[in-house]
Amino acid sequence: MKHGLYSCDIYLIVKDKNGQQIAQKKVASELPDELVFGRHLGELKWLSNNEVALFNCSRTNYISVQLK
Repeated sequence: MKHGLYSCDIYLIVKDKNGQQIAQKKVASELPDELVFGRHLGELKWLSNNEVALFNCSRTNYISVQLK
């Protein structure tokens, strides 16, 4: 998450067990207010061995990253 004065960018970042970043995907860009961007932050869940998803707060939508 990059939190600035005028925006908050939310990213789904996957790292390997050595801490190396292996995937990144932008989830949303919102106003820097937790009541606004908080709706994007729900459950983080592995959908398979190669796909992880961040569900929104109400669990109606998600953004996923598929690993190679």
